[in-house]
Amino acid sequence: MLRWCAFPFMLFNRYTRIIGLLGILSFHLGIALLMGLPWFSLTMIAVDAIFIRDHSFEKLNGALKRWWISSSEGEEWVRVNSARRI
Repeated sequence: MLRWCAFPFMLFNRYTRIIGLLGILSFHLGIALLMGLPWFSLTMIAVDAIFIRDHSFEKLNGALKRWWISSSEGEEWVRVNSARRI
């Protein structure tokens, strides 16, 4: 119980923020799987995502774009959408 009360204080430092968010993520995934409350867990995971920095989301977005474009389906998608813009 004490470690869940420490969660707000873990957000001050970058490294403890990552550990805290992984702990909260695993906690809510456990609730979804073991207690059968997937919608509650997904809601809480989405609410906890507010503690992730914008820079982290931008890095993830860039990595996903590079991965998508490097795949053959991604190249086709880019080709079709670039033709629509012209």
